[in-house]
Amino acid sequence: MNDFLIKLYEVLSVEGDTPTLFGKYHLSWIAIVAIISVALVLFFSKVSDKNARIIIASAWIVMLIMELLKQLINSMTISGNEITWGYNMGVFPYEFCSTPLYVLPIAAFMKDGKKRDTAIVFLSSFAIIGGLTVYIVADSVLTGHLFVDFQSMLHHGIQIFIGIYIAARYGKKLTKENFNSATLTFLFMTYLAILFNVMFTKIFEITGSYIKINLFFVSPYVRYIPSLLQGLGLDKLPYPIFLLGFIILFVAVAYLVMKALSLLTKKANFTKKA
Repeated sequence: MNDFLIKLYEVLSVEGDTPTLFGKYHLSWIAIVAIISVALVLFFSKVSDKNARIIIASAWIVMLIMELLKQLINSMTISGNEITWGYNMGVFPYEFCSTPLYVLPIAAFMKDGKKRDTAIVFLSSFAIIGGLTVYIVADSVLTGHLFVDFQSMLHHGIQIFIGIYIAARYGKKLTKENFNSATLTFLFMTYLAILFNVMFTKIFEITGSYIKINLFFVSPYVRYIPSLLQGLGLDKLPYPIFLLGFIILFVAVAYLVMKALSLLTKKANFTKKA
């Protein structure tokens, strides 16, 4: 078993040149995601609910397998033929872009109802933002590690194209009422992120680990400003104001994304009635 894990680690840890922002690697992924998005909408937006669920479940399974492999290699240190196990909190799977891992199964497997409608709208609005943001500032996740770069671009690409597909297939569910429920889900997830940030930070202080963790980028102890918003003085705002601004901005953009997809799918008559 050790030999297999070591070989797997070696394969998944191969390094190459670090891809550049809007370089060939980045642009190739943008093209792949655009093509898949268009293909799903054009050819699969009017399939039966059963087949749509299969597509959603398939996307989730791929995302989950890639995430598990990432977690595995970040839990191992190889020295000769020996494996030392130790977890890297930097890949703790509760960043905002990790949320589709927990929401996609609801859209794929849960019976029709309020909870599934909420998941559908969340994936068609909030989740897409995470994917698009990474694709715009991809240099923040491109490291030169071939598997890490592949996993990151695939994961965030799935967020984009499966969110667009769900909006096209279930456009009738993109309502204000369901968006309000999706917003409550987002707020609850953000609350959990703050709770984890505080809890882990205190644990690290007690153990002397001094590891910085900033889930959802809303930690009271670490302030991260995306490159697109740097220079606006956001890092100097009191935390409550920063947090409120973050929530308002995220909800507003998510609503605009949902409305834009709703209008586009209705106008193009992609949305299936049932």
